[in-house]
Amino acid sequence: MLKTLLLATFLLPAFAQAQSFDFDTVNGVAIGQSIEQLKQHYPQAKTAKNQINTECYYVEIPEIEGVQWMVIDGIVARADIPTSYKSPTLPVVSAFITGQLTPEEAASRYTNIELDDHEYQQGYRVSFINANGDRAVVADYVNNKVENVRIGLIPAAMFIEGCA
Repeated sequence: MLKTLLLATFLLPAFAQAQSFDFDTVNGVAIGQSIEQLKQHYPQAKTAKNQINTECYYVEIPEIEGVQWMVIDGIVARADIPTSYKSPTLPVVSAFITGQLTPEEAASRYTNIELDDHEYQQGYRVSFINANGDRAVVADYVNNKVENVRIGLIPAAMFIEGCA
């Protein structure tokens, strides 16, 4: 459990202070819940602008500023977390953000981290997949910095293009 928490924490360079992240929830929103359940807890949730796909789209929750929620077939499949959310209290995350710990070093230290070349840019996709193999935390590491973090169900967490 502690190893899982440390590995998940390592991959989460995007934290709002007092926000919580794991494989199952992001700030109290359950990955895998229905859009109806989400709207019961957050009635102000609204579809992001310019969404044209009815099977896959994004929802924004004003109370959780900056995070976008990918909904696929009526299920909250993923959270896209901006890198502006940082936690100075997590030294492993800070080391990753500041470049003191590279993706290569992380992959050599932790067996549950997958390190793949980024599909479109010079860099890596760093993935930690939970023990069940159905959820992941993914960080795109480009130009020696973390560009974004995705937490969600597989395969949605692995999509680079989002709902495109």
